Amino acid sequence: MARKAKTQNETPGDKPAVNTGIDMLDELEAVEEFEIPEIDLDFSLSSDLKEMAQKMGRIEAENLVKLFYRLQDQRIRAGGQAFALGKADQPGRVVGWVEHHMHELERRVGKLIDYYSQEKEVAQWARAQKGIGPIFASALMAMVDPVRTETAGDLWAYAGLVPGQRRKRGEKLNWNPHLKVLAWKIGKSFVKVSGREDAFYGKVYKDRKAYEMAKNERGEYAEIAAKYLTGRDYGKDTGARKTLESGKLPPFLIQARSERYAAKLFLAHFIEVYRNIEGLPVVAPWAIAHGGHAHYIAPPGWVKREVTKAA
Repeated sequence: MARKAKTQNETPGDKPAVNTGIDMLDELEAVEEFEIPEIDLDFSLSSDLKEMAQKMGRIEAENLVKLFYRLQDQRIRAGGQAFALGKADQPGRVVGWVEHHMHELERRVGKLIDYYSQEKEVAQWARAQKGIGPIFASALMAMVDPVRTETAGDLWAYAGLVPGQRRKRGEKLNWNPHLKVLAWKIGKSFVKVSGREDAFYGKVYKDRKAYEMAKNERGEYAEIAAKYLTGRDYGKDTGARKTLESGKLPPFLIQARSERYAAKLFLAHFIEVYRNIEGLPVVAPWAIAHGGHAHYIAPPGWVKREVTKAA
């Protein structure tokens, strides 16, 4: 069954870039309507490849995940180009052929990533959460060192999710940009599953959005709104600027805050489970602000084990 073009099912909403060399007023609509085969991992590779994938080290696995996303991006671009050419009555069979074979290679790389994580206990816990598939689970395993990452705060900082972390020209990044993008994709994925009763983090997202909207309506984000006005260039006649001038945050910022909250909670749970599996202590429980109260939220589906190693 075909579907509208987007990245792997864990990252809904991404639009492929179109660069056909022809002037098309409706190229964005063309991209949105373009259909490609569903990315699925329900097939097998050779037993030798499976064994090699399962024995990969963290660095090799991280590079394979990066390769997967590069392939995915280029495949979507090729597919968008082929579709846009067709809309313009231009030949696009060769580009379409390239897109087809890139799609097949993407599936095979994805399967290798699936093999890497399917036998790992922390990945099994992560993959049991609605919205988290083998690519996300493998990427987190590859990028996060449970020994060096002692707390949720450490992981948030490494993912560039601490307030104030921004790119500055001439300065070296103090976070992992790939992990930051991954956290953004995870937040988007939780939105997609938020209508399911069994989606723990989807429900977290929905509850948080209701909380954020209520605070916004009460004018409690006036100070933050003022900072956005001074720190970014919003057009005078834009809806976003008018909303900020009224002392409130525009809907897209409320949405981003809600998605980020759900993603950060999942990352906090991930490092807690990961360290617990490795016999390492979580330095201290952390408070998660939710519904106006601070309280600890335990990882879903996880029974904490006795720690066997010293901090």
